[in-house]
Amino acid sequence: MGDAILPNHPHKRTYTCWKYETEHIETLDSEDVLRPLLNIFQAKADIINKLKTKLNLDVHLELVIMMEEGFTPGLVIYPEFSAFAASIHAFLDIDMYCSCPDDTEK
Repeated sequence: MGDAILPNHPHKRTYTCWKYETEHIETLDSEDVLRPLLNIFQAKADIINKLKTKLNLDVHLELVIMMEEGFTPGLVIYPEFSAFAASIHAFLDIDMYCSCPDDTEK
């Protein structure tokens, strides 16, 4: 809390967070990204919920999709993952960034 949003920027963050990030995974199947997270955190749902209550926390699950050269991945949130996210009352944030091929190159 209180860190600058950007270097030399006057606005400060109004929250504190703990983050867990994976490496960049090149895939067209969202399950390749979500399954490892489920394997790590699903068994910890009770602990996450206790911490949420004790420390008044919110849980945000963020999936960032980078589309390159016009290839778009499938985006399927399978029932086991959605049930886990619901069990910890998580916000699910999906950001998509597209780097499309340059049409001027022939």
